[in-house]
Amino acid sequence: MGAIQTLIEEVQTLGTQALQNFLALSLVQQILLVVFFPFLYSLVWQAIYAMRNDRVPMVHYWIPWVGSAVVYGMQPYEFFHQCQQKYGDCFSFLMLGKVMTVYLGPKGHEFVLNAKLSDVSAEEAYTHLTTPVFEKKL
Repeated sequence: MGAIQTLIEEVQTLGTQALQNFLALSLVQQILLVVFFPFLYSLVWQAIYAMRNDRVPMVHYWIPWVGSAVVYGMQPYEFFHQCQQKYGDCFSFLMLGKVMTVYLGPKGHEFVLNAKLSDVSAEEAYTHLTTPVFEKKL
């Protein structure tokens, strides 16, 4: 228990020092840091994601965390069609912090609907949706 308490105190000390250093910056520097850092992080993350050959292509976005949610929400069919033309049948996009992977076309249809029962589970897919409505009795 003593080691945990020491760790908590060290984290609190580092957090206090970081806050003091942040507050010592000018207002312009604080605003630039708060606004610029998420965009920089997002661009670096997208570049690293694009370098990996073991993943499907990622649709580029400019607004961190929001990703492609606005475009997808306004015109989902056009969004899928444009992405399919640019990236192919299988691609990913960021929507409200979650990476969504899409597999379109006949192969995508077959991949989803003809999956082995040992690989997919309708219960797992719908539990988080039905439990708040019907409780755990169903």
